[in-house]
Amino acid sequence: MNNSIAGRYAHYIRWSAETELTPVTSFAQEWAKRYVQKFQSESRGIENPGDRQGNNDPELTTRTQVAQTLRQSLRLCIAQGLSKTEILLASRLKHHEVHCQEVTSWEIAAKTHQIYEQAIALYAQGDSPHQLARAIAPILSRLRKVHATSEPLTIAWINLQFYYTGQLLLQQAEETERLCLETYFKVIQDYLNLPLQRLYEAAAKLEWNDAPLQAVRKLLPMSSQIATEICDRIRQLYPQHQSNSGSLNDERIRKSSLRDVEMFQVYLWACVLEQSIASVQQELFPLCVMLYPALGVRWELVRQMLNLLGRQLRDRLTFEEYDLFVPYLRTLWEMFSPAVFSPTEKSDQSEAIAVESKDFFYSRESLGNKVVG
Repeated sequence: MNNSIAGRYAHYIRWSAETELTPVTSFAQEWAKRYVQKFQSESRGIENPGDRQGNNDPELTTRTQVAQTLRQSLRLCIAQGLSKTEILLASRLKHHEVHCQEVTSWEIAAKTHQIYEQAIALYAQGDSPHQLARAIAPILSRLRKVHATSEPLTIAWINLQFYYTGQLLLQQAEETERLCLETYFKVIQDYLNLPLQRLYEAAAKLEWNDAPLQAVRKLLPMSSQIATEICDRIRQLYPQHQSNSGSLNDERIRKSSLRDVEMFQVYLWACVLEQSIASVQQELFPLCVMLYPALGVRWELVRQMLNLLGRQLRDRLTFEEYDLFVPYLRTLWEMFSPAVFSPTEKSDQSEAIAVESKDFFYSRESLGNKVVG
């Protein structure tokens, strides 16, 4: 196994041991509500697919036609997605000395085909995104686990392969159907980008009234709003920022930014529930190390996001609840420090963020002796 990551931050990565999966119920249901609510809010004025009877419904007929088009395009979209992924990440893999055998491109392409074929089938039948989540969760959880334990840097390759395939498939559909399709494809991205299985397992080991679980359940329905407010503020602070994909004001970049902020929130929840920084070390940090430089995302924006996230949590939680998150916020703050990535480059704004954030990553009690991880 090759664990090589550029020297000065390699020590942040901790390689996981195999853990036995445990059944999960209540917390998974809480997460599932997000899909139901999102599906309903994005489908206002459209009849709930679950309420339809028979096969003569005009929308089901439309879905069947769209599904046929998507199936015909699926192999080509996967191949194009693979090509785009290779162009973007091949040099990053070489830079971090990840051997090509760690990324079996066509094996991942086959898994991509399996998952999107299932999503298209459930979409055509009028089944809900929640039903898709139940169907694909075990498959994608295993895929994440295999790569997180062998070579975490390859998680970025898998995520990007699935993302590009989904975006290319959406281009094959009429605009009137894209919004609905996006809801299904978001389920796939969630189970690839987020440590949901870890979250469920950690939640299952806690009592219902345990403080960490209660704090996370309190934040869960707020996470989308928190992400929106953070992204809006970052666009105000960095109006001229351009990544390799475009401006922060572009709708596609806005959706990606919202997804990333939600991703950081869920990893923070995993830290609190597991009482460990391991999920960040094993998965989130390697993912960011691979993707953000390739996409042209400045590390200063990541730090600004952490600063704003700390403020959001402080404002929405009690002192006692916020204290549960402080050690992990502090560790994230240190991991994404300019001293790690660009020790000789410090902008005036990054210095201001450091000063502004100092008080937000310390609880009322001294955490100097607390060990994280």
